[in-house]
Amino acid sequence: FALPGGDVVKAGAKPIYTFTRERAETLARTRKALSGTALANALRRLLSAGPVTTPHYRVLRPESFTEKGICRFAIETERGVRAIVRRIPRVGEHAYTLDVGRRAIVHVPHLSSEEELSSDPFTKKLALSCNAWFVDVRGVGESAPDEHGGFFQPYGMDYMFHGQSLMLGESYLGRRVHDLLTVIRLLENLGAKEISVSGKG
Repeated sequence: FALPGGDVVKAGAKPIYTFTRERAETLARTRKALSGTALANALRRLLSAGPVTTPHYRVLRPESFTEKGICRFAIETERGVRAIVRRIPRVGEHAYTLDVGRRAIVHVPHLSSEEELSSDPFTKKLALSCNAWFVDVRGVGESAPDEHGGFFQPYGMDYMFHGQSLMLGESYLGRRVHDLLTVIRLLENLGAKEISVSGKG
């Protein structure tokens, strides 16, 4: 045995996430606070933020799990990647159009806009009360990978995608932010003048 009795736990072994947490806490204590331009530049660097262009989009088949029905759109945020956007149409005849008003709320769900729209009271109220758009960015909702154990397992697909992005010099979170910003750009180009963002999770 490498240790007396062969038991690493009794010898004081710790799981890797404990080391990660301890290191993160140490770095947080020594990191200086940023604001203004320095903060914006740091965020751009950490999120690997690039230019946001007006995207192409497709109209998808509507869903009917609410009384008024749900419009669905696939917004191409980059080649081969689409954010799925849902909304309750303001007018039933506009179910196949991006009927954008002057004001819009863009809502990012915790795990799935479909799930929230069908079961969460806050999200239902938001959907019915205003011009709200529900955005499933990459890895969330319809684009979530099928995996044994679900989203909340410690080392699942989301963890793997994040690690691969880091190896490629990018940020998986940054690409999700890019998806959201691309949807906002599309709404702006279609006439929205005031856009608020809400989220859950």
